[in-house]
Amino acid sequence: MAITVKYLEDLGVEKEVAEKIFAERSKEIESDKAKREAVETKLKEAEKSLESLTTEIDTLKTSGKNAEEIQAKLDALIAEREAEKTKAEADRIMKEKLEATKSRFEKANEGKGEWYNEPTKDFYFKKFSDALESEEYAGQSDVDILHSLTKDDQTARKGVTAVKLQGGTPQGVGGKQYATKAEIMAIKNYDERVEAISNNKHLFIKGDN
Repeated sequence: MAITVKYLEDLGVEKEVAEKIFAERSKEIESDKAKREAVETKLKEAEKSLESLTTEIDTLKTSGKNAEEIQAKLDALIAEREAEKTKAEADRIMKEKLEATKSRFEKANEGKGEWYNEPTKDFYFKKFSDALESEEYAGQSDVDILHSLTKDDQTARKGVTAVKLQGGTPQGVGGKQYATKAEIMAIKNYDERVEAISNNKHLFIKGDN
């Protein structure tokens, strides 16, 4: 049962005194309420702190696991980048070497005439590149090396008449080689046919087929 001013009056307490008692009681109640709320607030804060701490612990555990995974990925990425750098450096060196070899090849070929065609030029460039790495040509100049490679091929360059070897066909590389006049005359392209005739004049000497 709630204690009120009337309840106190019914007990014989004067109204003024009853009101004072009730006022003091109300203050106590409010004070107790404030204390209770303060305790409840502290409890809630403690609960939050505990929850936060638990979350932090879980985060640390998760972070520890992720840290290992991240480190592994980082190591893999670093290794990949190093491999890319190594490959890029190797490609750069190879490119510089190729350019240097091309320059040497062009200088060695200066004044020697025009190549029969690009495939022929590429063929001898490859032979020249290999010769630079071969002990067989050690000590020879670039000009001497290229001469050694092409001296027996009279069809390597344009404007050079091929010499027919006894019992064989013109020697050389680059472009098709012809054994008879009929093969040359069957060429449909006029310029190609004229060039083939020029390079194989021996086939048109009386007595050759």
